[in-house]
Amino acid sequence: MVTFSRAFAVLGSLVTAAARSKQEIAENARWLLHETSWGYLTSSSNKVPFTDTFSFSDGAAENSTGRIFFYVMGGFSDAFPEGMPAALTVSEAEIDSSRCNRKSPSLDPEDPRCAKLTLSGNLTKSSGADIAIGKAVLFARHPQMQHWPSSHHFEVHELILRDIWLIDFFGGGE
Repeated sequence: MVTFSRAFAVLGSLVTAAARSKQEIAENARWLLHETSWGYLTSSSNKVPFTDTFSFSDGAAENSTGRIFFYVMGGFSDAFPEGMPAALTVSEAEIDSSRCNRKSPSLDPEDPRCAKLTLSGNLTKSSGADIAIGKAVLFARHPQMQHWPSSHHFEVHELILRDIWLIDFFGGGE
């Protein structure tokens, strides 16, 4: 069961970002990743940057695995090299958070207290047992993916992490 704490769930907290431990920062990053289900995947091909919206899963609703899987339409791998550098960005504004949401906005999505997380690494096509693991966690969070047309040759990919950047308070990202 996901039980990540929220270090700054209350608006107007006078605690500074410097007072937080690395553990609290890491818990916020894990919490945000698991609560979101889509983000912007950014990379480049032939030195031309591109971004697209992708659904992803780091595990079923009550089980965060720490591994980030995508279900990518066939042909994507052909256009981009295996293990291409990529970054996934998610925002707290996506979820029904008490701090920043569209229904009753208390913070603008750009406000540093409305958490943003960018995970950088290499996007790799899954193989072997990782295909079944990826499908299981993707279909648990996105059941409609099971019914996407087989003629589109969807493939499981995983973002192998190299760097994590989180901003969720004033004072810059961690």
